[in-house]
Amino acid sequence: MLKLIPQHGIIWFECGIGLSIYKEGKMTVFEERNYDSVKAVILSDSDLWFKSDPSMGTSALEKKSGVYQFDGKRLYYHTFTVTKKSGQEIPWAKSTDFVRSKNGVVWFGGYSVLIGHDGKQLISYHNESLGLNGTSENIHIRALMEDSKGNLWIGNNCGGGNSGIGVIKYDGKNFIQFTKEHQLRSEDTKGGNSLDKVFSIGEDSTGNIWFGTNESGVWRYNGQTLKNFTQKDGVDSGIIWLIYKSKSGELWFAGGPNGVYRFTGNSFERKY
Repeated sequence: MLKLIPQHGIIWFECGIGLSIYKEGKMTVFEERNYDSVKAVILSDSDLWFKSDPSMGTSALEKKSGVYQFDGKRLYYHTFTVTKKSGQEIPWAKSTDFVRSKNGVVWFGGYSVLIGHDGKQLISYHNESLGLNGTSENIHIRALMEDSKGNLWIGNNCGGGNSGIGVIKYDGKNFIQFTKEHQLRSEDTKGGNSLDKVFSIGEDSTGNIWFGTNESGVWRYNGQTLKNFTQKDGVDSGIIWLIYKSKSGELWFAGGPNGVYRFTGNSFERKY
């Protein structure tokens, strides 16, 4: 997954393997890592967060699931242990996305857990705590987004076989199975486009929530109803990895393997 993050004149590229930076006209690989486990998690508004280095699993130096925090000077690796009520550790495999909420909590999405850290304590949610059965319903986070109202949107990929649990909405008190509530699971649509496999989430200037999926195009939620955009609207049905809102309010969608699209207001225009 590629993520572009501008900070202090530096563009960070979070790639499938490792990190690269673009600074002063030069692209270089950022190789410095610090594995000082005694360093506490101290949050600031300028922190950057990154997943573990390998595209899958962890490196020999990382040893176990965790995240990197860049504090403006150094890159530190933090490991967090998440357990069930029984005390059994949950191997959350990998971090996939990050979001800093308005109340100061940094959220990390993993393949099997949602983790939040407020700078003092760790909170976590997983199949057991979310009431998912762990067979046909499994948390498998690919995207996180906090909207302008403070809701945390969680996009999941496969959650059992070839189906997924899709979108979960967290309003600060309750977790709502959004895809199930709107009857957009694959079992509901009976072979049609579904909201099961969500890889990206964004919000436009008017408050609409957008979902990029795997094989089911793009969906727009206006607070009441959902509209599906597909090939007939100019967007191919591969994986929509990224939704980006420009400073002018334009929405851009990066898809694989089929290019980059701009939303024109009614349809999609392929740019690359």
